Amino acid sequence: MCGFVGGIFRQAVEPHDVAALRTAVRTLAHRGPDAEGVAVVAAAHAVLAFRRLAIIDLATGDQPMSVDGAHHLVFNGEIYNYRDVRRAMEREGVRFRTASDTEVLLRALMRSGGSGLDALRGMFAFAYLDVPRRRLLLARDRLGVKQLYFADVPAGLFFASEPKALLALPWIRPEFAEDQLAAYFTFRCVPAPHTLFREIHKLPAGSLLTYDLDTQRSSLERYWMLPSERDDGGPPLRPGEALDAFEATFLESVRRRLVADVPVGAFLSGGWTRAPWLPRCGASGTRRSAPSPHPSRGHATTRARSPGAWPGASGASTTNTSRATTSSSPPCRGGWS
Repeated sequence: MCGFVGGIFRQAVEPHDVAALRTAVRTLAHRGPDAEGVAVVAAAHAVLAFRRLAIIDLATGDQPMSVDGAHHLVFNGEIYNYRDVRRAMEREGVRFRTASDTEVLLRALMRSGGSGLDALRGMFAFAYLDVPRRRLLLARDRLGVKQLYFADVPAGLFFASEPKALLALPWIRPEFAEDQLAAYFTFRCVPAPHTLFREIHKLPAGSLLTYDLDTQRSSLERYWMLPSERDDGGPPLRPGEALDAFEATFLESVRRRLVADVPVGAFLSGGWTRAPWLPRCGASGTRRSAPSPHPSRGHATTRARSPGAWPGASGASTTNTSRATTSSSPPCRGGWS
């Protein structure tokens, strides 16, 4: 995970403004130990600061990333299908100077603005500064895996991966929002767009905020919502068809998440919701485990089915027992990601 903080000032950027953003981004050092970058975009009265954890394109993927001095991006997350999107753009004549998913996202936004998100599969939060069109775009992935916070105060519009980076800025007051305590104790989090700080707001999942650099006004739109029914309006799938479709989609999802230029590892808690995917990360892909429908008390038993039980599965049957953790699901994601 990486982290960023930035701001669009009402007035021209001064050296002490840059120093304040540099101090703020260092509160996010735990998110990005590999590199730090700060960019001043004078034409937009903007400062972008970034801490990087290098996963893809270790050599040329640093941020903030800019093209032609007019398009600027800070981005936390990963675009899982960035290679497919890149190839499609290359066929249309787009030339890339890095091998990163960051540049793919940046050039997709340059070409299509917010509508460019439709083709992307991934988890992300980003700030895209489009100087020619005089706008800033803030966006968060469809399900809100990645967090993005912002504060519109007299000094300007500020945004960050975590509230504490915003609270490190001298223009934002750390006023406690007592009226959000009920939500916090009910859901174990504060649902977007609110937070526990009066001046800080959370961008909702699947949303895009557009800030006009000239009028200094912003608009918020929902670019994606979970469909309530099938798009094709076809008949319901039979159980076997549903299982085949899930297996294919699941394996494809795991495969895309293993793309990295560094070694990949996994940390798992126990339980049937997590155990099935790890065997699919192996190079052979021979063991395909599924949860037992009758787990023992306090445990979830995961059994590798016999060949043919899962579509395309093969290999010997084994049994693995892991600790299950039971918890309710709040309406928003906790922690910082």
